[in-house]
Amino acid sequence: MENLITILIYTGIIIGISYLAKLKAKSHADFIIGGRKNSGPMTALAAGTSDMSNWLMMSLPALVFVQGLRSIWLPIALFLGAYANWIFVAPRLRSFTASLDSLTLPDYFSKRLGQQGHGIKALLAVSIGIFFTLYAGASFLGGAMLCEHLFGLSYMHALILCSSFVLVYTILGGFVAVTWIDFFQGILMFIAILAVPIFTFFSFKSELHPVTINLSEKYFDIFHDFSWIHMLSCVAWGFGYFGQFHIAVRFMAIRSLDELPAARRICSTWMFFALLGAVFIGVGAKFYYEGATLAKPEMLFMKLSSEVFNPWVAAWMFSAVLSAIMSSASAQLLLAASSLTEDILAPLLPATLCKHQTKLSRLGLILVSAISFFIAFNPKSSIFDYVGIAWAGIGASFGPLMLFSLFWGKLTYKGGLYGVLAGSVTVFMTEAVIRLGNFPDALSGLSLIPGFISSCLVIVFKSSQDIRRGHGDGEMSIFKEIAMSYKQK
Repeated sequence: MENLITILIYTGIIIGISYLAKLKAKSHADFIIGGRKNSGPMTALAAGTSDMSNWLMMSLPALVFVQGLRSIWLPIALFLGAYANWIFVAPRLRSFTASLDSLTLPDYFSKRLGQQGHGIKALLAVSIGIFFTLYAGASFLGGAMLCEHLFGLSYMHALILCSSFVLVYTILGGFVAVTWIDFFQGILMFIAILAVPIFTFFSFKSELHPVTINLSEKYFDIFHDFSWIHMLSCVAWGFGYFGQFHIAVRFMAIRSLDELPAARRICSTWMFFALLGAVFIGVGAKFYYEGATLAKPEMLFMKLSSEVFNPWVAAWMFSAVLSAIMSSASAQLLLAASSLTEDILAPLLPATLCKHQTKLSRLGLILVSAISFFIAFNPKSSIFDYVGIAWAGIGASFGPLMLFSLFWGKLTYKGGLYGVLAGSVTVFMTEAVIRLGNFPDALSGLSLIPGFISSCLVIVFKSSQDIRRGHGDGEMSIFKEIAMSYKQK
């Protein structure tokens, strides 16, 4: 009963925020990118919550619980990668996209490369649709597991409930609703991710089982069973940030460049303590359950919350997990749907239909949500594996293109196009090798490194070749213009 009442209150708050956002979103630009009116704190928490998702509260504690503190390299790489993204990508991307009047990232790249309406836009939109729909499927999977746990539903009914709720509030207010809700959910997630490990440590049993004492020496060794494959798997996740478009679009939506430093500090602080809390949940659970093996370690957060809090407080902790799930799912769905409608459908439709772009975007949301729903159909799937593949594909396909577009004036249209293809193909091939081969120490996402490197090499080689042949003057002139505008700001 406590869970049901609390979730209903929480749902009411979310729907209320969505309705207010719907009243504020008066234009298509408001629906897609919030009219570039977000404050620094709003941008900070929106970026953090859409980044971390249910992976923070379900997968990371489970990883630490199973593998010990050797997994600490993963959150370290994530924190450093996120911080570098704020330093190198955020300011230039905000300035460049505003100068080119781009509402979506595929539109920005097509204008930046001087080939508006051509292949790069369609390729990026298709890639975004594939990888971010898979990413949203991972969020739906986590949401279904949570609803199954909370309400005793069958997995299928839980999946329908979770996916429908996310779809409804995203459709209502678009980007404005997603950002406002992310701000609220970011605060709730932050409180929960710190409260659970603190109360868990205060709830330890008086005597620890001897097995736990024996395990603890290895458990706390960050170099235990150290291998370069494991290390590279962790480091790879940090490189993935440069291509995470659902985070980058937050940078595009901030009010001004002057608010970025404050947003960076707020987001970095939030992320540091959130990751630390997730690690301590895994450590605390290892001792709390005296070294026992749990059937579903990804349910650790919910299991601990049920045992260390009274039912009413535990229900709000469950709401925090739901917040993490919905924050990422809504951002991923909105990005995939906006790319589908803005960058693929809109150029093909007659002008009369293009006047109803917001309606088309809402239809796109329904389509993308349906595909994500079917991706999450199997309850035995791993959230970590889904997120790892999506993260690697996104990071390797889009990360190099993002960095070169912002910092290298010699990037050409064909260089960017071939670079995206090289990154995507390499990730899929590497993932196949990892799964067919015997690499027990490799984490999902390891394929990002060869994909990222191959994309960079192809971009440099093809762009340099184009320049030698006398091509690329248009791309270089566009870069000089927008780079000069950025420096003046």
